Amino acid sequence: MPKKRKRKKNLSARKQAKQIAWREREKGSPTAIAAGDIDQVGALLADATAAFWSAHGEGPTWREAADLPGVKAWWHDLTGMKFLNRAACGVLMRRARSAGWVAFAEAGPPRSLCPGRQFYLRRFGTQISQAERHEIGMRVAAFVGTYCDEHGHSPDWAHIAAAATDTAGIVLFANADDAAEQFRWLQARGWLTQDSDGGVVPGFRAVDEARRRAEFGGDQQRR
Repeated sequence: MPKKRKRKKNLSARKQAKQIAWREREKGSPTAIAAGDIDQVGALLADATAAFWSAHGEGPTWREAADLPGVKAWWHDLTGMKFLNRAACGVLMRRARSAGWVAFAEAGPPRSLCPGRQFYLRRFGTQISQAERHEIGMRVAAFVGTYCDEHGHSPDWAHIAAAATDTAGIVLFANADDAAEQFRWLQARGWLTQDSDGGVVPGFRAVDEARRRAEFGGDQQRR
């Protein structure tokens, strides 16, 4: 026997108006994010993501991050809406990544979301290098690659923290624990990875950038 089709309820004029207003606000979500303070929400995202890593040993999904209390409160204050839709969530995560607050692998696992370089700069200030993230990635990958060539194995985090510096000689990491934690964003962005033995080695982005610089004979940077 065929199922009876459910009749659509006729919404009152008031409910229809609320539904239309909601859809219009959803459409304007990307614009609202662009107008918002990305450093404010970026810091909230980074803090919440760091706490998630500490509690679970992995990163949150975008949806889980967007549903964290501080992020939801920011969104409600900005737009009056309770939840970020999927499109707005993607815009927010990419803007926060561009600002350096979080990082994630573009085509990687859904739980690759992690705090970005800006999170650690806020924590350690001028104690660590203020160089651009692109240069940080290249410098640490170059150090790791050279160490592997000279010693036949990967450096540990203590070696990396003590010896990896920017062009001015300022260390990239505060200590071994900081370097190990920042491996997350460096791996997510392709600068470092791990070999089959768990050792740290240059990632695909470092290899591609080194090849590009060799071909063009310059230190032109790309963000």
